[in-house]
Amino acid sequence: MTTTATVQAIDLESRSVTLKDGDGRITAVHVGPQVINLPQVRPGDRVNVSRYQAVAIDIAKAVAGSAPMATQTAEATLAEPGELPYGDASVVTRIKAQVVGLNPAQHTIMFMGPAGGVRTVFVQRPRVRQLLDQLQVGDMVQISFVESEAISVEPAS
Repeated sequence: MTTTATVQAIDLESRSVTLKDGDGRITAVHVGPQVINLPQVRPGDRVNVSRYQAVAIDIAKAVAGSAPMATQTAEATLAEPGELPYGDASVVTRIKAQVVGLNPAQHTIMFMGPAGGVRTVFVQRPRVRQLLDQLQVGDMVQISFVESEAISVEPAS
């Protein structure tokens, strides 16, 4: 989901930016450290914020009785000093977890990870969606999913 908004206020210490979207809704967002040129942003600047929900890229049944586990790989693209603020980050998580919910109609799977938290991810690929019909609550799965976020600043118009 991408939103264009106008900066209303900035707190550089907490990295909080207050935005007003085209419908007049006010939202405060935390801007991560990947946006290194945040001090260049001023009230009145127009920003593009893209957020993506967690999207499953692969699912497979895991060996019954195997312990939950997780690994992550992160990538980021950053603006160079002096450029307009921009940053994007994505994290690919590979996790062995127990299925706690399935919604094939909405293309989602819910699972409990090794730390005990429940996550819901969207299954986008048709080949992977077909696997949802073969799974049951309680199954152990090996699932890979990606999460990403991007923010960029345009000159105020």
